[in-house]
Amino acid sequence: MSSSSSTVQASLGQVAEKLTRTNYVLWRAQVTPQLRGAGFFGYVDGTMPEPVKFLTTKDKDGKEEKTPNPLHPIWFREGQQVLGYLLNTLTKEVLVQVTSIA
Repeated sequence: MSSSSSTVQASLGQVAEKLTRTNYVLWRAQVTPQLRGAGFFGYVDGTMPEPVKFLTTKDKDGKEEKTPNPLHPIWFREGQQVLGYLLNTLTKEVLVQVTSIA
């Protein structure tokens, strides 16, 4: 996971060709190396799993305590920024199809 969620926006550039119904191979050839090079491809292929929301620790008496995992909000923010980046690489026609399925 990256150290800063703002890194997503700074690391990923624009694509020359937005995704249409007929140019997937070209679009993928542009997007994949950008995501891999920036270290964010794991959000797309599932190798960046969601961290647990809470960490369980034991206090001095052995009682379990749950505390928020500081990695979870970072993972969520970066994932949303990757999603936003990908949505911005789609043509309007494809975007309408994608958002109507979700």
